[in-house]
Amino acid sequence: MCVQWLAPSSRFKGESDVKKYTKAQKLKKYIEEIRKNYHREMKSEHSQFRQRATAIYLIDQLALRVGNEKDATEVADTVSHTHTHGATEERT
Repeated sequence: MCVQWLAPSSRFKGESDVKKYTKAQKLKKYIEEIRKNYHREMKSEHSQFRQRATAIYLIDQLALRVGNEKDATEVADTVSHTHTHGATEERT
């Protein structure tokens, strides 16, 4: 399988970034309600709700991103919560 990455200056990459920014602007009006919900769910008796609330809390508070891996030559300004850094992982 061959994966092709768009150059940061490409038209398509720029359009994608604009869409993400526009969506973030729209979500801004819901953030306080989202935060109330995950704080409430952290106190739930159901572990699946507590786990989800904890994941959302960490994504929100630590500015984690959900998404693709960065190329080794790219500098990431965020850390993906779907990526485990081997250096910080300890297995027994």
